[in-house]
Amino acid sequence: VRFDRQIASPARVWIGFANAPETVNNETLTTRSYFAGGTYDVTDRLSVRVDYVHDDRERSYKRHAVAIGLGFRF
Repeated sequence: VRFDRQIASPARVWIGFANAPETVNNETLTTRSYFAGGTYDVTDRLSVRVDYVHDDRERSYKRHAVAIGLGFRF
C-alpha cells in the first residue's frame, strides 16, 4: 500500500507499508516494511529525493535506511 500526495507544485511526498514473504536460504520469511519519502523539483529537469525505509524480517534483522538522490529528466 502506498499513498502519494503533491503538497505544492514542485514537491511530492509518499508513505507506505508492505507485508510480503521473502525467500532466503530456502526458507520463506515474512518481511514488513514501512517507508516514506519526498521529492522536490529544483528545475523542470532536476529533482532531489529523500527516502526512509524500515524493514523488519521475521526471526532475523531489522533495517533502517535513508537514501538521498538526484534525478535528471531528459
